Amino acid sequence: IFSTTMSNANNILLFPERDVREVRPKAREMSQHFKKKATIGNLHLFNPSSTSLLEMPTIEPFSGALPRFLVPFHQARSSANHQSFIHFYIDDYSFECLWNNPDRYLPILKAFEGVIGTDFSQMGNMPFAQRLWNCYRNRLLGQWMQRCGINYIHNVTWSLPDSYDYSFDGLPIGTVIAINCAGIAGSPSSKYLWYKGYEEVLSRLKPSAIVRYGTRMPGEK
Repeated sequence: IFSTTMSNANNILLFPERDVREVRPKAREMSQHFKKKATIGNLHLFNPSSTSLLEMPTIEPFSGALPRFLVPFHQARSSANHQSFIHFYIDDYSFECLWNNPDRYLPILKAFEGVIGTDFSQMGNMPFAQRLWNCYRNRLLGQWMQRCGINYIHNVTWSLPDSYDYSFDGLPIGTVIAINCAGIAGSPSSKYLWYKGYEEVLSRLKPSAIVRYGTRMPGEK
């Protein structure tokens, strides 16, 4: 409820108080309206009964055969080698479409032998909230893929030491994981942070095997 006062030199106009109501969509638009509201941030994929202490979606251990071939997500539609695992070690914008409409791409993902989880970036110059959000997105899509029956290997990512708790919380111990370090070779500080996180991965997750994308780092176990 509000009233409006307009002053113009010698006079004042007072408008009577009135209700301001939300403009709702027409009846024929209601279904699409509520569908869009329900899928904001892919909340419809979130399962509150399958989360960690930090409410990160949990991931089940991998029990399938290790990948023989890899194909990047943006080439999957045109790839004829369905004995490959799809990977997301590409620029974030190349697979933002999957986050925006996961069901649309589910048939493509299921046509391949398996999937290595999404790699929404955690960069050290990002604010904490953005790094946390990208980790959550990786985790939510991973849990959704497992629920859809996809042969799924989780891609473990991290950034600064303050990311360790949320990055590794809710991940299975003693199973197969995937890692990547593309793009850090030219930065001593990035390499240092990668090594620190990698040692934390080995200590906390004790992986049975690691699917490694990219050049092996010097001294890497």
